[in-house]
Amino acid sequence: MLIDKICTHPLWKELNAKYKIFPISPASYPYCEYEAIRAISGINLCDSDPLLNKDCHPFHSNTDEKRLEALNKALYSDEENLIIWCINGGYGSSKLIQFLDKQTKPKIEKKFIGYSDITALHLFLSQKWGWKTIHGACLGELFKNNKNANNFLNIFNLILNNSLIANDNLFSDISHLNILAKRFKEELSYHDLTGGNLAIIQTSIGTNWQINIRDKILFLEDVGEDGYKIDRILYHLKSALKLEDVKAIIFGEFIKSDKYADFTISNFANQNHTIPIYKTNKIGHGKNNFPIIYNKNTI
Repeated sequence: MLIDKICTHPLWKELNAKYKIFPISPASYPYCEYEAIRAISGINLCDSDPLLNKDCHPFHSNTDEKRLEALNKALYSDEENLIIWCINGGYGSSKLIQFLDKQTKPKIEKKFIGYSDITALHLFLSQKWGWKTIHGACLGELFKNNKNANNFLNIFNLILNNSLIANDNLFSDISHLNILAKRFKEELSYHDLTGGNLAIIQTSIGTNWQINIRDKILFLEDVGEDGYKIDRILYHLKSALKLEDVKAIIFGEFIKSDKYADFTISNFANQNHTIPIYKTNKIGHGKNNFPIIYNKNTI
């Protein structure tokens, strides 16, 4: 099982010797019970409570107020070596931003990890507070056997050693989708990244946490969106965000889609001659989810 591979690995033991982990579910109710996380071998948990209540809301892990309470306990903790690790995504993270936006920036920057719906919090923390957050595997995925162990081991190595330049490793294995992308590939590592889940990126438009793409590399992935929906969202992004301001676009995986997803992405790339556009299978909801750092190339 994946959890057995991870929890017997020396990097897991080293991580938990140096850091405490604060599990949270700021969106939907997690697919694994919190007691299962507490029972993970060797995990060094902060004195935390994700305040879960499966009977409270059909879409979320708890009320907005309780989810905010759990998140704030993590954000404003006095622990310096603290990892705020989202157990899962789902739906609801963006609802917390209206409250976070009124709060003062914590004195201590935390390591923050998650993806999918967690994209909303990544955008807020990286753009409003200037944090370097990690788009990567959710903690609850330790209980899934269809995930690559390297999704976690790369995160551990990144946090512990600061020697794994995550974004550079991503750039080393991407394919170009248009001619301009061929010529631009060597410049990718000089630019910061932003992005995440395509649907959440669209949701940010017109809000006070709207994604800032200027002079950045935009990465996009999603799950369960058919080709025509992807096409519709991309057209919206192009109309609303001035996509010509990006340095490049990298498409990750779009799993559980229909047969037209790849066509939509290729067609989009062929129609945009001024933007270098790439494709990778290293990012997304599938087996592989390589960690990406917002704001900087190292953490």
